[in-house]
Order: sequence, then structure tokens, then C-alpha cells
Amino acid sequence: MIPLTVIGGYLGAGKTTLINHLLSAGHGRRLAVLVNDFGAVNIDRDLIARHDGDTIALTNGCVCCSIPDALGDALDKVIALKPDNIVIEASGVADPAKVAYYGQGWPGVRLDVVATLVDATNIRERAGDKFVGNLVMRQLEVGDFLLLSKTDLIDGDEQRSVRDWLAAEVGESALVNIRNGSLPADLLLESGTRRHDTVPPDETPDHGGDFTSLLFEHPRPLDRAAFMAEMAGWPDAVLRAKGFVRFSEDTNQAYSLQRVGARVSLEAVPYPDDLKPGSQITLIGARHQFNPEALRASLQRCLAA
Repeated sequence: MIPLTVIGGYLGAGKTTLINHLLSAGHGRRLAVLVNDFGAVNIDRDLIARHDGDTIALTNGCVCCSIPDALGDALDKVIALKPDNIVIEASGVADPAKVAYYGQGWPGVRLDVVATLVDATNIRERAGDKFVGNLVMRQLEVGDFLLLSKTDLIDGDEQRSVRDWLAAEVGESALVNIRNGSLPADLLLESGTRRHDTVPPDETPDHGGDFTSLLFEHPRPLDRAAFMAEMAGWPDAVLRAKGFVRFSEDTNQAYSLQRVGARVSLEAVPYPDDLKPGSQITLIGARHQFNPEALRASLQRCLAA
């Protein structure tokens, strides 16, 4: 099953800038990116290996395709290429939830993340508009992440005001500031084909100090009830958690963990031969509120007696 990321947000919020960053960033994944406005994707000429109709193949293994007609046809086309991840840029006037629902039911694809871009300069105005307000609010409500763009165009007080308003309106979503479409790829992408070689180093900062990560590894199994309770109490600064865990109730069974914003998935998976004993969990978060010592202690409390 190929992980699917849906990126939504109203017109002008910065979706294409984010797509450009994902296509050119050195994350080591082979992406298939589906976009509506093919001409708006500004791909570095040095990255283009081949341009064939509505598809651009890149030298880094990524491919960018337009969606000329049916989304299903476009999905079939890129699934055949066997990418590590599929990313769909939803139209600025689309409901990302509908795109996600359509995509997650497609054979060979599973929904991973829904992220909504938010223009910090005008989101409240857009949300109050009598014509598009309901759509804008729906786009906000369905995002596992809200990616706040254009924060450089407003001062600190206005940023805090926008963040407070968003928290009051859609408090379940994690809110992340981004700069020029740049953020750690692991927030939006997950590759089931790689486990050890793409795990960030222990407590490594990323992107100029805006983000950081914590790797927790322990050979002892976790107590499931304690783990679920601890996760529920983690601060909003923990934007994503992923990895493999083993519980004391059945130490021969491995579980794939995905926590995206407020959404948590624990799925039983065949125990991989190359998986280390115990659990390996990576937490990714916003550096300004991310406390590695407290989070490590939280995970230590989950260890079974």
C-alpha cells in the first residue's frame, strides 16, 4: 500500500510552493505528485530528466503529473510507477476530505496525511466571506496539520492572534509555521519501504532550528494502556510520531505506529526480520515547545514491568 498525502488550502495559500519544495528536497524518496495546475509547478531545469505530455520525470526519481480528467486514471498511472509516496495537491476550491476519501479507497493506496495550507494574512477574512467561508472552514477542519504560511508578512502580535483564532475554531489540528514552503519531509511523508536508514538521528534539529526530533529505542515491550494514555497527554508541539512498537500482551506481534496531529493509527504488521527487538519510535515537533527530556520520560513510563 502506497502512502498518500493530500495537500489542501484555499487559493494563494502556498500549496504549489510546498509542492516545489517536496519535489526538490533531499529526502531520498521517490514521489509521485499529482497537481491540477501543471504549469504552476516551478521545477528546476537541472532536475528534469524527461518531459512527456502531462508528466515530468525528475533525476531524483520523483515524477510530477497533471490531473487532466479523472483522478482515478491519474492514480493508476502513478501507482504503476511504484513510488514510495503519492502526494495530491487539491484544488484551492476543493474539499480535501473528498479527495482523501476518494484516494484512500483506491486499490494499492492508503491515506497517510491531510495537510491544509493557511494564509496567515487573510484567513479570518476568507473564513468570514459569505461566498467561500464555508469551504474555507471545511478545509481547516479536515487537516491533520494546518501549515501557517506568509507569517513573515505580519508581526508577532498578529501571528499570535491568528494562531489563537485557529485554535479556537479547529483546536484538534496541529498548527505549524512554515517558511517558503520548507519543512521536514517526514511530517508529510511516510515510507513503509524504509525503516532504519531514514530515521532521524537522536534529537537532531532540522530546518534552521524550527523543528527537532527524538528517537526512542528500547528492547522491553510497552504497556498498551499506559502508552495510549501518555500519547493523549503529549503537547501540541509533538506534530508527528511514527515507528514500530511491541506490547507486553503479545511480544511476538509488531505494530506500525502513525500519529499525525490528533489522529493515531496502530496497525498490526508482520514482524519484519530486520526489525530490532522492542520498540523504535520517532517523534517530530516544533522546537520552541518540544521538550526531549520530558517526552523521553513519558515513553519510559510506558515500559512494561
